[in-house]
Amino acid sequence: MERRNNQNLFDQQNIAEEWENDQRRGKVLGGIFIVAVGVLFLLRELGVWMPVWLFTWQMLVIAIGLFVGLKHSFRSFGWMITVLVGLAFMLKEFAPWLHIGKFLWPIVIILVGIFMIFKPRRDACAGRLKWRQYRRERRNSGTSVSGEDYIDFNAVFGSINKNVISKSFRGGEVNAVFGGAEINLMKSDFEGKVELEINAVFGGVRMIIPPHWTIKSEIAAVMGSVEDNRPMTTDKQPDPDKVVILQGNAVFGGIELQSY
Repeated sequence: MERRNNQNLFDQQNIAEEWENDQRRGKVLGGIFIVAVGVLFLLRELGVWMPVWLFTWQMLVIAIGLFVGLKHSFRSFGWMITVLVGLAFMLKEFAPWLHIGKFLWPIVIILVGIFMIFKPRRDACAGRLKWRQYRRERRNSGTSVSGEDYIDFNAVFGSINKNVISKSFRGGEVNAVFGGAEINLMKSDFEGKVELEINAVFGGVRMIIPPHWTIKSEIAAVMGSVEDNRPMTTDKQPDPDKVVILQGNAVFGGIELQSY
């Protein structure tokens, strides 16, 4: 029991350190990104020739995707979708001789599917490794283990509705690509910090989360939205011992947090 408690504490400290490192990296990269944009605008005003496509919304989408990827050391695949969408629209507008207009969406859909099939599994990520070690320890101790402790849900051209009742929730990943997902975590519980990656690409994700969980969002919205619509009441103040770190992207889609 003591060994398991020490391991859980170690995992929580690692997640906290990773989150703090991502925050510091994000601030530095964000500053560099803003400086670079300012320099480009200054050079254009000084008469330096710049390609037209450099100052378009498509390029902004691509830049945000690369920024998100750099910030998280390209651990997830959401940044790829963001870059892909921006690149596809840019080619349609600035390379009309390619005649990809009518093939644009089929190509985007196929490439998104390929990325989802061949993306690195979370087994290679620290979070998944921690979950596997945690699962082995619980089995060795004779304690039951639920697969829902670590979720991995995908809604592609369809919808899913899941209720998660794990009392040892470890985070996970939810993807909605041209589809919708509703994940109910109201009956789940955990202690410490967990990471949850959410990607909504031309789709929507609704997460039903207890109102007292503390949410730290790092989700990037590109032509999309991220809304926390949980009711804030005096009897349900954010619990500093239950922190959910949200990562991912909302690309032409929406992510909504609700509670009841």
